[in-house]
Amino acid sequence: MAKLPKRPFLAAGGAHRATRAVVQIHAHGFDDESPQAILDPRYISTRTWGGSGCIIKIDGTEGLILTNTHVVRNAIHLQVYSLMTSARAFSSEIVGMVVRQEPDIAVIRIAEEELAIFREMCGGSIPHVELGDSDAVQRGMQIKAIGYPCGMAEPNVSGGEITNFMCGDEFTAERLVTDAAINPGNSGGPAVNEQGITIGINTSIIVNADNIGFITPINYAKQLLPQLLRSGEARLAHPGASFHPNSEITAKYLKKPTAEGLIVARVYKGGMLDKAGIRRLDVITGMGQYRFDRYGNVVGDNNVDRRRNIFDVVRSVPLGEPVTWEFVRNGRVERVQVEATSAPRFGIDSQPLVAERAFVDIQGLVVQRLSYEIAQALTTQMGPECLIEIGDRFCMKPRLVVTFTVPGSPATEMFFRPSTLITQVNGIKLYDLDDLVAVIAKAGKEHNGRLVFESQQGHIGVLQLKRAELSKIRIQRALEGIRL
Repeated sequence: MAKLPKRPFLAAGGAHRATRAVVQIHAHGFDDESPQAILDPRYISTRTWGGSGCIIKIDGTEGLILTNTHVVRNAIHLQVYSLMTSARAFSSEIVGMVVRQEPDIAVIRIAEEELAIFREMCGGSIPHVELGDSDAVQRGMQIKAIGYPCGMAEPNVSGGEITNFMCGDEFTAERLVTDAAINPGNSGGPAVNEQGITIGINTSIIVNADNIGFITPINYAKQLLPQLLRSGEARLAHPGASFHPNSEITAKYLKKPTAEGLIVARVYKGGMLDKAGIRRLDVITGMGQYRFDRYGNVVGDNNVDRRRNIFDVVRSVPLGEPVTWEFVRNGRVERVQVEATSAPRFGIDSQPLVAERAFVDIQGLVVQRLSYEIAQALTTQMGPECLIEIGDRFCMKPRLVVTFTVPGSPATEMFFRPSTLITQVNGIKLYDLDDLVAVIAKAGKEHNGRLVFESQQGHIGVLQLKRAELSKIRIQRALEGIRL
């Protein structure tokens, strides 16, 4: 019998070693992107998807896997596969995640009862990746993107380089840009340098572009991991304000000799700048050792390979650490120190978790608290003109919106279309579903079961309910009654 020829021995490179700590993630859960399911949460569909992750080790704790939030966020069953453990599947559970995906980071863990088997199949020691320093990454640096794209059964390594950097803004965190191939299923896998050290997490691509992919810097993960392991959720620091570029003529109006620094356009109640006493039309010139130009970009930065702005440097400060702001008001330079805090919650917020989506069904009128996801779904179905009705995204109080009207139900006679904002019922102002249910509970005694709805657009709609019908109306959850 012919013997197979021996393969020549090759020295293992950094990417080769890293692949041992990369896992494939199989997820089954709820579809969080279907516009129909978002607007009518009585019916939620399930789906199956895949992604990648890398095993990490923190303070001696084994079995932790770093990945993207969007890989695991609405999963109800998670399984991981490893090159080290053949085709055996290992059950896993979510430890923590940045729910709103800025940055897109999550941690899962191999089930405790299966960890010993996983360790044994790995030869007695579970491999893990080494976390590097993404601030040291430079344009042109060679990297490898590792993961399980397109359902591959073994880890795939694609090569490329860091081609660019994308600085953050008020709503998005900084990203690294690469031309290494990142395909569906690669999300959550590590991007490593030539030594096999992880400098980021493969996260997303620009569709129809020629290999323009985005990597979440690993320093964000290192900063947020303690929060994720401690409380299950994590947030970065945020100035709690929006800004406007400065100009020479505007600077003179604000009694400033030059256009250095950027103008505070809006301060959000409860945010970092609000707590510091900084107000609208103050000019922010610096933060700690950083100085800002008229656009809010850092000037005099030793790292000339990339541009960073005020949001990027604030996000690099751990929550609770002191931050010194320098600003100009009425021609005077002032300084104030305040603790780093995350962005305040707005009335219109993101609600990506399907399990937390709540609604009230009133004779076929489906009402929800307005969220980014609902606004996007309404735009998809009705066009951008509905955003005019939705209004200011920065309002501090929540808003109630009609998202669906059941055909043939009494609610159709109200002529309230999806995107209608409900402001009052029976003359009482409403801001949340709790307010709505409370008003409905009183309608039987005080209004003989009549509900008079008023909208922000000035329309009114009337429903007449029996007391027995009123007593059944309550806040429901999207997954209520679903057996997993």
